[in-house]
Amino acid sequence: MQQEQARGRVNTKGSCADEDEDEDEKELQTHISYLCKLFAGDPPRVVVIGRVYAIGSTIHTLSLREDLSRVVVEKVKVADAEVPEPTSDIRFVGQALGTFIAWPTHLLKVVSK
Repeated sequence: MQQEQARGRVNTKGSCADEDEDEDEKELQTHISYLCKLFAGDPPRVVVIGRVYAIGSTIHTLSLREDLSRVVVEKVKVADAEVPEPTSDIRFVGQALGTFIAWPTHLLKVVSK
């Protein structure tokens, strides 16, 4: 019976394995994220509520510098505020909703773990 299950798993790996691995990675990430306030501007003010992720040193295959954190924007407070680390696609906070972006670690304040 175990051999049949193992064979079945091997036979389906090409069709379903990537989806299963993505779900496992998402579940892992939710366990090591922290709700944060993200600051920007001069003087700095809260422009986003988001989650910082303790794993992953890349965003969209680009390596993060040591002074940056990987965050996902969950709630936009000031849509026209410029993000501290703009990309070709994202210049303003309002463009970043639901997206992983790099944010300077010194401009994050953890709300809850």
